[in-house]
Amino acid sequence: MPLRALHKAVVIWVCAIGSADSFVQGIQKMETFFVDRLNFKGHHRFHSRDIEIIRGRLEELADKFDSKPIVVVTEKDYDRDPEILKQLSPFKVFVLYSKLRVMSYRGSKEDEFKGLLQGQLGLKLPGANQY
Repeated sequence: MPLRALHKAVVIWVCAIGSADSFVQGIQKMETFFVDRLNFKGHHRFHSRDIEIIRGRLEELADKFDSKPIVVVTEKDYDRDPEILKQLSPFKVFVLYSKLRVMSYRGSKEDEFKGLLQGQLGLKLPGANQY
């Protein structure tokens, strides 16, 4: 998701994760015009009724702000069922992707961490030293 797309936009955060407060605060820091949110239980799978609820909120926001809102979901929520979110068209659905960054700690490096994972999980990771 290009973060500049949220600048001065009306955004609705649709989430089915345990603790979404930090994500919403992050979106607010992007100088969005307005942020609304719809929370579902963690690991919730979206159904047609949920899409109706989301669409209703989108239409309310569009009328209130005279602007088409943008839907933001986490990668995890999107991956549960990307097809059902297409039913929100013509509203745009942006997916917030995250990336794990391993930091050095007490002399341990990223390749050592990958090596530990590889040994514990039987994975073959690029750049991993086997321990």
